[in-house]
Amino acid sequence: LGYYPSRGAPTPVERDPDNVAEYPSGFAFSTVEDLSRLALFLLDDGVVDGQAVLQPASVQAMKSAVVRVELLGIGYGLGLIIRTQAGETFIGHNGTINGYTALLEMLPSQDLAVIVLTNRNNYAPTRITQAAFELLGNLPPTAPAAPVTLDADTLTEYVGSYLMSSALPDQPAEMMVVQLQEGRLTASLPGVTFELRPIGTDLFDLYVPNEAEPVTQLAFVRDASGMVHYMSFTMHALLRVAE
Repeated sequence: LGYYPSRGAPTPVERDPDNVAEYPSGFAFSTVEDLSRLALFLLDDGVVDGQAVLQPASVQAMKSAVVRVELLGIGYGLGLIIRTQAGETFIGHNGTINGYTALLEMLPSQDLAVIVLTNRNNYAPTRITQAAFELLGNLPPTAPAAPVTLDADTLTEYVGSYLMSSALPDQPAEMMVVQLQEGRLTASLPGVTFELRPIGTDLFDLYVPNEAEPVTQLAFVRDASGMVHYMSFTMHALLRVAE
């Protein structure tokens, strides 16, 4: 069973029915062993069990950023997220859906991959993966981002509604609503409200309730006039549609 974190005991999530419409973004039930084969395939440029399944150039295209979000230090290739840290390049993908969270990330320079599967929604596995990379890849510890203080006028610039397109054509888009409450920014989706803590101009750590560690970062992207125009959230570009 998957679970949602809640006050007191975690809340079980009923398993969704098989839904072909969401196959590209979920409903791929897998194991650490299966995902390790995928990691080996990607690290070895398309070779599995000694057999070339894809041309190396095709796999390299998957691992090359097509779109980049400079503030977040990440890019998106063909189904893979590329990020840099301490001069190293990491490649992988993560996600959370209906009581489950998964992450596969690779350090190609050392032929190393870390896989984390959890039966909990909105869980942040980055502490586990980072510790594993530091231990097994002999990487220096990463210091957490230092918080910064932004005045109320600056924080007000981010307030508004941001459109998150639906993956399904017959469903309405969701809104991420950013509000300033008692000097703090919050961002709300249906069923969950996050706290945004600034770590730079236009750059924020995102926290879920009752969690001491951020689950991800998001960035606000400005247009040529300097106005906040988009929110970059988990590699989604959310258009600002109202203040």
